[in-house]
Amino acid sequence: MEELDDFRSETPQAHYQYTDGVLRITLKHDLIIDLRTAQKIEHFRLEMTRGYAIPVMLVIPGDYLLLDPEAFRYFTSDRAMQGCSALAMVIDAPLRVLLRNFSLFFHRMESPIRIFTKRKEAMMWLFEAAVKSKIEPEAESESV
Repeated sequence: MEELDDFRSETPQAHYQYTDGVLRITLKHDLIIDLRTAQKIEHFRLEMTRGYAIPVMLVIPGDYLLLDPEAFRYFTSDRAMQGCSALAMVIDAPLRVLLRNFSLFFHRMESPIRIFTKRKEAMMWLFEAAVKSKIEPEAESESV
């Protein structure tokens, strides 16, 4: 995705930056994250990536005003995961992260999703997920 290298953009809801093969979406502070906001964020991401499947880091600052459970479900839905090879959500609230990660075990998802409290750990996981997704199809074709 050379055309996105070092791409940066901003909307009323978030800052978008594509570097090192990862799209970082950092939500703005004091944001009410409801279903409509989540849909706007994902709509812009899909327009920006033009259908390419790339790893995404979604950073939700700890000072958000509301993270509606419906918005969280939307971020992890098959519809929102289109064009997303892996999703790392970074939330600055350890108990919330534990509860959200636990709830992800009960959903079947096409792309890997994980929640973190530290950006560095999220980036390492995204890089590992990207490498793994490149290796798995070859391994499957050899066994057939």
